[in-house]
Amino acid sequence: MTMMTPAKVNPSMLRLLGTGDWDTLKELIKNGAYNEMIHDESKMLAAITFAVNFEAPVEVLHLMCNLNPDALMIEDTPFRLARQQGCSAQTITVLEAARQFALSRKFNDSTSSLNF
Repeated sequence: MTMMTPAKVNPSMLRLLGTGDWDTLKELIKNGAYNEMIHDESKMLAAITFAVNFEAPVEVLHLMCNLNPDALMIEDTPFRLARQQGCSAQTITVLEAARQFALSRKFNDSTSSLNF
């Protein structure tokens, strides 16, 4: 009879945001712990919104936005929240840069399929 090793369960991104455990969150993002979640744009939008709400450091917000910048094209909740809370210009710049990157990628994808 072989013993099965339990799968490593990573803490929820939202829980880490709520507790402010920024170092653990950064390491888990860098190590790919949330790779399954990043493909769900609505979950990523919620996580980014939580990051803005909990005033995550700019470095953490930047990592999160880079996981799936397309999530920022769903709606503008993180942007509105950042403005309402009077977040730093860096926070708003990180959000806007990720959204602009997603827009340019979509534009490039759509124009590359045109035949002239």
